[in-house]
Amino acid sequence: MKKYLIVLLSAIMIISCTTVLIACSSKEDNKPNTPQEQTQQLIAPSNLAINNQTVSWATVINANGYTVRVGSTEHSVASGTSFDLSLLTLDDGTYQISVKAIGQTVGNIKYTDSAYSTAVDYVAKASIKEGTYRLTSITYDGKTYDMTKTDEVRSFYKVMSINEAIETYQIIYPWYDFNDLPTLKLLFSGLFDFTSITTSEQFWDALIEFAISTEISVKNELDAFIKVMTTFNITIANDKMSIYYDGGISPSTTFTLNNGVITLANPSVVGFEDSTLTYTNGIITVTDSDSYDAVSVAVFELTTTS
Repeated sequence: MKKYLIVLLSAIMIISCTTVLIACSSKEDNKPNTPQEQTQQLIAPSNLAINNQTVSWATVINANGYTVRVGSTEHSVASGTSFDLSLLTLDDGTYQISVKAIGQTVGNIKYTDSAYSTAVDYVAKASIKEGTYRLTSITYDGKTYDMTKTDEVRSFYKVMSINEAIETYQIIYPWYDFNDLPTLKLLFSGLFDFTSITTSEQFWDALIEFAISTEISVKNELDAFIKVMTTFNITIANDKMSIYYDGGISPSTTFTLNNGVITLANPSVVGFEDSTLTYTNGIITVTDSDSYDAVSVAVFELTTTS
């Protein structure tokens, strides 16, 4: 009897396990067939060519942009298959240039970055991209002004005028402190109501506004200043620099470029006698200081090319 029970239980267990296996097999058979992600490396760009300082290459299918390596420095190209080398600040010399394609995921395929292409040589002569560089901003005495906006040019004019006025008064009356409000009240109480003026900065701002509104010569000077600043351009053509402003253009001067520093052969003809000019990636920067050591940094950005 005992032997019979053991055989019966064994048979029941076998049947149960078989049922479970069949059920599991049925569930596996019903699962959706999802394709597994595949990884594939992009091919390296080919047909590299350099023409008029522009490097170009053939399109790589499924690439999400490119990286151009010039010497040891990498530059990203989000779209297109060319890169303008003239925008770089390169010293004289020979540079190896290569390009790789940037990967992305398309469907169930993950494309990884390609290897760099076979390099081509590029012989660089330090130069500035020819064209028109528009004055876009000036940082003066720690604050930046947008030279494309009339109201900010006006504010810049006022700050410069205030500094000039303080300097002039200080030279004439060196025993007074023209940044001291009690002194200003003593000297100008007959001209201004100081009820709402609580700082020397407010006084000088009010004084310049008063001059603009009452003196036609000051107003005309402000209008002319705004016109000059909003039309101020540097033109680079035929390895020469000239200045354009308010319908006029200066004589031109030759220049050299080395390590990003522009050296003018005759700086006085373009009004940059005591200034430092630098160039990088389509931007010319002019750094200057006035007689009371307020530093100004003017930024000119390439807007049109020759």
